[in-house]
Amino acid sequence: MPPTRLDLALERLRAAARPDQLQAMARFGLTGDGRLGLAVPTLRALAREFRRDHDLALALWDSGIPDAQILAGMVAEPARLTAAQMDHWVAGMRAWDVCDQACTNAFVKSPLAWAAIPRWATREAEFEKRAGFTLL
Repeated sequence: MPPTRLDLALERLRAAARPDQLQAMARFGLTGDGRLGLAVPTLRALAREFRRDHDLALALWDSGIPDAQILAGMVAEPARLTAAQMDHWVAGMRAWDVCDQACTNAFVKSPLAWAAIPRWATREAEFEKRAGFTLL
């Protein structure tokens, strides 16, 4: 069976992993189980390689790997995001960089963004609230 685009994306992410950077990243709150230590320029290069692919974005997000979740925001098709998908992503955020990258790369370009702000900004969960304010 040929590898899927998700398999290829995860393979490329793992190949670019920088485990030696994880300790330094953690000092800045860049944490999360399975983090690979990729730099944003590397993730942007991968996003150009994979281009916009909404199905891939959804699968990358559900991998739970913070670096893959950042890439998900970069390859998502903002016009195809549903409120349920955006809420699912926000509820799964575990680090500020994942939150900010999803908001600035995908959510802000969605026609649903403005309606999400008051919904998220009043929440108690740290990154759900942060997502509301990041969109502002």
